[in-house]
Amino acid sequence: MIRTFDIQDLPAVLDIWLASNIDAHDFILKSYWEQQLPLVREMLPEAEIYIHENEGRIDAVIGLSGDHIEGLFVRREARSGGIGRELLDHVKKLHPVLSLNVYRKNERAIAFYKREGFVLQEEEVDEATGEAELIMVWPMVIPAEKAYYTYILLCSDGTLYTGWTTDLVKRLRAHNAGTGSKYTKTRLPVTPVYYECHENKQAAMRREYQMKQLSREEKMTLIRNFRK
Repeated sequence: MIRTFDIQDLPAVLDIWLASNIDAHDFILKSYWEQQLPLVREMLPEAEIYIHENEGRIDAVIGLSGDHIEGLFVRREARSGGIGRELLDHVKKLHPVLSLNVYRKNERAIAFYKREGFVLQEEEVDEATGEAELIMVWPMVIPAEKAYYTYILLCSDGTLYTGWTTDLVKRLRAHNAGTGSKYTKTRLPVTPVYYECHENKQAAMRREYQMKQLSREEKMTLIRNFRK
């Protein structure tokens, strides 16, 4: 279950925060995270925090400052079980837009966020560590101009839907209203993760057909490389 943070959760949350950062960032000294612990302990109660709990044990946490995700951490033994995605889906329902920072060397986290519909906005250097950081945003900023587009949507069940349109904004609204297609109607909400612009209707329809013939992994390669 997902619930809001309670001050009594602080020790368990700090344990998950520290262990997760050490595990995910072997390119940063362990002592750096240990030194940050007092500051995190002080700041956590002021943040917007949601807990994932299983049989009374906290196994994951996500913290936000406004619309910015400060961190998503899952207990080691609970990873790869879909808990991180559950927490992301929860905050997506509460925030119309989200952003986050992730170290470029943390390739596993980058791949995860891309699968969940986040796209690269810019890159900067974290002054505290000297490491390159990516700023990623959700949802994808899609063009409002009318043209001929092919697009890929990430459905709530993790499947991918491909289509074409002349108005991406209007089409996305239709999908999430349940009138875009029979396929997406039962898999809401959907998130745009890829699009291409074409010269005319025929080119867009032809590309739509080609994209529908791609395997899931081939589509994921398109998505991963989009605005890379």
